[in-house]
Amino acid sequence: MAAGLVAWRRIGRGTYKPFLHHVSKGRPIATRPVKLRGPRRAPRTLSAEDLVRVLAAPGRARDRFLLALLAETGMRIGQALGLRHSDFVSRDKEVWIVPRDDNANGARAKLRSPVRVPVTAALVRAYSDYMYAEYGDVDSDYVFVNLWAGRIGEPMTYASAHDLAARVTAATGVEFTLHMLRHTHATELIRSGVAIEVVARLLTHRSSTTTSQIYIHLDAEDVREALHRAGVWVRVEVDGRRPPARPVTCSPVSAWSPAQATRQKPSSPRTAGSPARSGSTLGAAMTWPRSPGSASRGCARR
Repeated sequence: MAAGLVAWRRIGRGTYKPFLHHVSKGRPIATRPVKLRGPRRAPRTLSAEDLVRVLAAPGRARDRFLLALLAETGMRIGQALGLRHSDFVSRDKEVWIVPRDDNANGARAKLRSPVRVPVTAALVRAYSDYMYAEYGDVDSDYVFVNLWAGRIGEPMTYASAHDLAARVTAATGVEFTLHMLRHTHATELIRSGVAIEVVARLLTHRSSTTTSQIYIHLDAEDVREALHRAGVWVRVEVDGRRPPARPVTCSPVSAWSPAQATRQKPSSPRTAGSPARSGSTLGAAMTWPRSPGSASRGCARR
């Protein structure tokens, strides 16, 4: 059977030649006539509770600021490690991600041109706390530097950052990687209804297609929430109480059958309060409340 899954073909006489054409020297090469596409795995993310524990675990301002920066902006760890003080514009609440080939720690931004990313006032305060409490008189252009081990003042390396993640995992019991903070941020943005083009811009993707292929991993509850948010479905309250975890809904299909439509006209829906979806995971982690959603229309339970 294995032999039947291999086809032999010769390289054509066209101008194109594969990289190792000189090795085969015109002899037939093995190819796969059938290619099976495996299932795409959804990126691993952290729950709101786990993210709170991760962000609260570090005892040092530098480490807290690094994790908060990755969680709020979705930066790659290489982009964070390559930051200079001139890239962090506190007054405008912005961070510039600048590709550089001369980073002493080998940090890579994976960009062709600089990108400006907005940040919150809370992250600016975390940066200021780090500067005043720990950075002190260190003479370095880099934001993240060695302060307690290694050569003091040298830029922080990938190994040091991953060691930090390992220590946080040991302290909290939450297994995670630094890149999972990026996945969590992007997933929450999409679930909150942020346009995919905006998410791609924040993640510094060159194309929104890349963002769609990686992060569109919606489950049934995500689809249900999107239908509620768009007004296609509506939530209801049962006996004046908060809807259950899976809210009672009235879809056009379930609320009215063709037989019912011929017998009577649907009555106008009554107004009912409807709690909105809670804030993003990061918002919950940083305890930044969001204003509740406005009331939505409901319909009677069948």
